[in-house]
Amino acid sequence: MKRLHMIFICIVILTAIVILMIFDNAISTSFVLSNIIIGSTTSLMTAFLLELLSNMDRQKRVIENFLWQGVIAYEQDLEELFLYSRDFLLIEKYFKNISQDESDWKAYIKVFNEKDKILEPKINGCIREIRNNGAKYSNHIAYISDILSEIDRRNFLFLKNKKYIKCYDLYKMIENINWTLCEAYGHIQNIEEIINHDEKMCSALIVCRWISGVYCGNYDRGIVDIDIEDEIQTEDIKVKHDFDRLIQNLINSINKK
Repeated sequence: MKRLHMIFICIVILTAIVILMIFDNAISTSFVLSNIIIGSTTSLMTAFLLELLSNMDRQKRVIENFLWQGVIAYEQDLEELFLYSRDFLLIEKYFKNISQDESDWKAYIKVFNEKDKILEPKINGCIREIRNNGAKYSNHIAYISDILSEIDRRNFLFLKNKKYIKCYDLYKMIENINWTLCEAYGHIQNIEEIINHDEKMCSALIVCRWISGVYCGNYDRGIVDIDIEDEIQTEDIKVKHDFDRLIQNLINSINKK
C-alpha cells in the first residue's frame, strides 16, 4: 500500500502540472518538457493500476486467510464448548443456592452426588473441549495478529479500510474468547492433578459453570473495548450469536462489489 500511495501522489502532482501548462498556453514553449511530463504521468498511471490490482489480489488472499483459518476454523472447533456452556446454563436450577462466584468445591458436593448421572457426562465433555482447544489455541492470538498486520488499515485514498475494521472487530472478540479459554485451560490442568474424585469433579464443575456464565452472558474480559449489545445470559449462547454476526459482516464486506 505504501507504493500505491507514492505512485498516487506522483500522479496527482504531475497531472496538476500538465493541466496548469495547458491552461497557461505553455505547451508550445515547453513542448519537450510537457511531453516528458505527459509520458511520465501515463507510465505512472499504468504502474499505479498494475500495483493496485496486485495489491487488491494480495489483500483478498490475506483477508480470506484471516477469515477461514483464523476465524471460522476457530469458531467451528469451539462449537462443542459453546454448546456445553449452554447446557450448564440450562441446569443452573440445580445450583440455585450456590452463587456463581462460589469457589469452594465442598459447596457443590451435595448437588453433585444427587445429580452425578446428569452432571458427570457434561463436566467430562466440557473439560475435554477446554483441554483440547486450550492446548490447540494457546498461541492463536499471536497467529491472527500476524495476519491482521498484513491487512491495509487505509485504502489508496487514505480512507479507513472497512474490511480491516471488520477484521479487527473479530480479532477483539477472539481475544476475549481465547483469554477465557486459556484461563479455564490453566485451571483444568491444575484440577487434573487432584486425586480425590469428588474434589476433582466439583472443582471442574466450578470451571464449567464459570465458563458458561462468561460465554452465555458478558464475555468481555476487559482486554480491549468490544461492543456487547446485551450482557444478560441467554440460551442463545451470546458469544456465538455475536461471533456469527461479525463473521457475516466480514463476508458481506468481502462480497460487496
